[in-house]
Parts: sequence; C-alpha cells; structure tokens
Amino acid sequence: MKNIVLTGIKHSGKSTVGKALAAAASLYFYDVDSIIEETEGITVRSLYTERGEAGFKEAEYQAVIKILTTIENNEQSGKTVISTGGGICANDKALSLLRENGIFVFIDVSEEVSISRIIENSKRSGSYPAYISKHNPETEDDVRRIYHTFYKERVSLYKKLADISIEADTGSDYHASVQENCRKILSYLPNHSI
Repeated sequence: MKNIVLTGIKHSGKSTVGKALAAAASLYFYDVDSIIEETEGITVRSLYTERGEAGFKEAEYQAVIKILTTIENNEQSGKTVISTGGGICANDKALSLLRENGIFVFIDVSEEVSISRIIENSKRSGSYPAYISKHNPETEDDVRRIYHTFYKERVSLYKKLADISIEADTGSDYHASVQENCRKILSYLPNHSI
C-alpha cells in the first residue's frame, strides 16, 4: 500500500480532512505545513515573506524529507495520510519524493468556496496570502480577480498530478461534510476503510 497524499488549493480542507481520514481509518497523519512551522519556528506565511519562494520551497522540501524519514523509521509506510501545503504543486523536488510511495488525492473545491475562505481568513489575520498581497489589491473585487487567475493555474496543476480527484463536499454541516469527504476518498482505496 501507498501513503495517501492530500493535495489541493489553499483552504480546500486538506488538513481537516487528513486528520479525520487518519482517525477514521486508523492511519498516521502528518501535515507538511505544521512540520515546516515546528522546524522553522515561524508560520508558513512569515517564512514565505521572509525567505521568498525559493526559501519556502526548500523548507517545504526538507519537511517532506523529515516526514518520509519518520514514516520509514517507524514502519508506517502505506499506513499514513500526508496533508500538503497549497503550493506543493510548484515544488518538483518535494513532489518527486512524495510520488515514490504516494497516491495523490486532489481535494477539489470550487473557486467561490476557496476565495470565500481566503477572504474570511484574511479578516481574522489582517492580511492576504503573499500571492495575492504582492499585487496590492485595493478592493475585494481586486482580490477575486487576482485569485481567479491563480486558482485556474493551480487547479490545472493539481488535476494533472492527481491519481484520484474528489469534488469536496462543502455543505452547511461542517462535520458531515468532512466525513463525506473521507468516505469519498476511501471509496477509491480498497485497502483502507472506515
């Protein structure tokens, strides 16, 4: 069996679904962004801002190495869910390592759901992700326009990488939606079940 590698655009629910999937199917769980933050001692957003894209990609690559080494050392291969960051599709070195023993599952959320989550998160955090803020948006319409191009490019990359794609359930009952997304993923993986 291979590890389940969750991919998707920022705020698609990879970490939330990954934790629930691992718990439901008695699997181990690792989150690439969490490992980056633990290792570097700063948030992924701050890391990207301070070190730029190249520095972030290197930290992401090192986090993937750390996760895969832990999986191997603890004989967890094929028994693990790995949640990736939203930009993993642009990190060929990290993708290559994950691909060696991973089934890539693309969690596909609509552009409207994704941008709504980003706008809501920005209201709490006080800032937009760097790939939006670098364009200096002045209005929410600017943010949506910038995000539209970004979303189309990234979703295209994720679809090409995916072994499995699921259209994420984003219903009003949060817990039920997460469980439905887990069921969708496991329906493609006969060796795993809830």
